[in-house]
Amino acid sequence: MADVKPILSYETPVARPKRLGRTIVRAVMGLVGTMVCAFGGILVARLWSDVSRGRDSRAVVTSAVLILLLSTALRGWRRWGYTELLLVLALAECVAWSWITLATGLGPLNWYNLLWLQTVSLFIAPPWVAGLLIGELVLRRIERRRAGEIGRGT
Repeated sequence: MADVKPILSYETPVARPKRLGRTIVRAVMGLVGTMVCAFGGILVARLWSDVSRGRDSRAVVTSAVLILLLSTALRGWRRWGYTELLLVLALAECVAWSWITLATGLGPLNWYNLLWLQTVSLFIAPPWVAGLLIGELVLRRIERRRAGEIGRGT
């Protein structure tokens, strides 16, 4: 009977307050970074307003590319875990939904708001997930190089 361990103890990673606090801090930092990428894409498109003249697609595509680069850097270079990065994505979607709801003044589950959320999500979620996958490949390559499996020439 002495070998039975409780499901949640301070030895398990789930119950460590430091790890939970770090996850929350990283999620908020990633959310701020995602918002900076989104607004940065809009700003860059506005600076090119003479070139794009009436096209807002350049703003969302630039934002999507910046979000892709951010998630790639956080996974591949900074080695953030999937938990933190998926929490950032969920928070970004919640913030987008709340901004859409506030901008329209309609109820949160209105069909118009949900259509806008679907459109905005196309430029947040797929680039974020693609960045996670590319970041994972970068991280594996870095780890293999450190382990000596890959020579300098390849």
